[in-house]
Amino acid sequence: MNISPIVPSGNWAYTTLAGYRITDAEYRGPVITVTDTYSVLATDYVIVCNKSTSFTVTLPTASIGQMFVFKNIGAGAVTVDGAASDTIDGETTQYISQFDCLKIQCIAANTWSIV
Repeated sequence: MNISPIVPSGNWAYTTLAGYRITDAEYRGPVITVTDTYSVLATDYVIVCNKSTSFTVTLPTASIGQMFVFKNIGAGAVTVDGAASDTIDGETTQYISQFDCLKIQCIAANTWSIV
């Protein structure tokens, strides 16, 4: 059996968990690489983590609809830490091992969800 992914062409959109309509244009955001402890900016989108030892990236205060994608290409584990009491799937932190990724979206005040 040959299975091919469905790739949208032209203009496309879908509705997120939080009920927001997202289009293809909204998924074209900046890609940055960080090599040490970092405070994520609201304007960031894809954060590539590359360090041989463990480090932490801290999220901005959760804002409904906001989304971030993290990719760890380094040997050290990355801790993604919510701002203040913000949670990520009910936890204050999430960990990303080498070559793993984490995509999160704010679905409610102080609440990030892994999507």
